[in-house]
Amino acid sequence: MEANPTCLETSKGAEIETSGIGDPFMAEPVLVPNDPEDETHRFTNNLETEQQMVFSRMAIIHNYRVANGLDGKTIQFLNKKIRTSTQRMYDTGWIRWTAWCQDNNKKALEYNPRNVLAFLVDHQHYSSNHLNTLRSAIASVFTIIHEQQTPIADQPIIKDFFAAKRKSNVSIPKKHQLFTWDIAILINYIKDKLTPTVNLSLQQLQLKTILLLCIATMWRPRSDIGRLQFRDIHIQRQGETTSATIHAREPKECQVKSVTLGEYKEEQLCPVKTLVNFLHRTANTREDLPVDHTLFLTYLEKEEIRSSSRQAQRPSN
Repeated sequence: MEANPTCLETSKGAEIETSGIGDPFMAEPVLVPNDPEDETHRFTNNLETEQQMVFSRMAIIHNYRVANGLDGKTIQFLNKKIRTSTQRMYDTGWIRWTAWCQDNNKKALEYNPRNVLAFLVDHQHYSSNHLNTLRSAIASVFTIIHEQQTPIADQPIIKDFFAAKRKSNVSIPKKHQLFTWDIAILINYIKDKLTPTVNLSLQQLQLKTILLLCIATMWRPRSDIGRLQFRDIHIQRQGETTSATIHAREPKECQVKSVTLGEYKEEQLCPVKTLVNFLHRTANTREDLPVDHTLFLTYLEKEEIRSSSRQAQRPSN
């Protein structure tokens, strides 16, 4: 039977000590066939790793930058170019793109504007905003690995697609969109359900603080108010008056957004006094939190239970 050199490998001679004989001898070379199951397993693992890498947008960007000589610290800093929430949306969009490429026998990493156009046409039933997110997800990778090519967004056929999308969908505003929302509804709710402040639970006080800050600043509830950091709240006192200066670090429309609020004559509706009360009530909770922690907290109900149990134990002690 003839040995196939491509399927067989020669084991290295091993030095073996034999009992009763002082001199070692070299074992005879033996041809050992490769284990086909091991090769199949190795091939499968490599294929799975390659597929995972293609599906992982950040892994593709990271590997390309490493190959171009950038160190990990620099890569981590460059990744801050895009907001964390936007990164998550791009990751989802990239997964949709790679899945479409697999289904249509296309190469996800190939720079081919016609493939991107076909992908967008297949998803034209989505809103223009969502389609733009999908395009941006693809572009976030292509601008890195195909930096010499024209950006996808600047390709004429991609521009034509979005122009056609805008003209094909005419959105007639709904009835509730034609009217300005009455803020008195929210103010009446605060008066009825969240007053007086001194009697509110910590959860209720946080809700009241959020509502009053939204009214006073007119900022976005989620991306602005929800992401406020404790270190960016500055309380100033001049005589008997108090003001609050608030900074939003990552607003959508600019780099930093700031506002200074003064006291309101009606104490139960004053955002500054309510904010000061909230800061005082949560002071102990923040002792072990990092400096960049958000102003508003989670698990307040559990924290109130722990606080009440500590207060109940003090008299007995």
